[in-house]
Amino acid sequence: MIEFQDLLDYCRAEALASKVSPTEDSVWRSICRDYSEMFHTPLHLVLQMDAEHVVLNVYEKQAEGLDIEDYQKLEYIMDVLRTIEDPNYEAVKSKEQEEFDRRAEEEEELRIKSGKAVHPTLQKQVDAKRLLEKGEPETPAKPTGGMVNLDYLAKQDSEG
Repeated sequence: MIEFQDLLDYCRAEALASKVSPTEDSVWRSICRDYSEMFHTPLHLVLQMDAEHVVLNVYEKQAEGLDIEDYQKLEYIMDVLRTIEDPNYEAVKSKEQEEFDRRAEEEEELRIKSGKAVHPTLQKQVDAKRLLEKGEPETPAKPTGGMVNLDYLAKQDSEG
């Protein structure tokens, strides 16, 4: 049987080892502790819950407090970490960005050549502009039906 002092020493060593080099289990326990505190749920119950539910809710709750500057800082930090982890990261990222830009330019050229609007809701404006550029006047829209009831005016005239 293990002595209590040995148990304390072992657990301290494990906690420090988890801090220095986290394992899947230590990260899971940490996230479960966060969930337990955030949502006032006993830890022994959280440890038995669906992992995706627990992790997603903890991360979403943490993200609620971030503003756009925090996201930009976080993105920068992640880029630095990925660069340290993979020396080719910057080159790959740059190549992906160039490919994205090239495809976006091609799509924009095709859109312009086809005469399509930037967004479908703007297509009528583009069509009207094209007609005016050609010198063809835009025909005004005519009513297609309906009527206006002016009986109330006759009633006002008779009363007044």
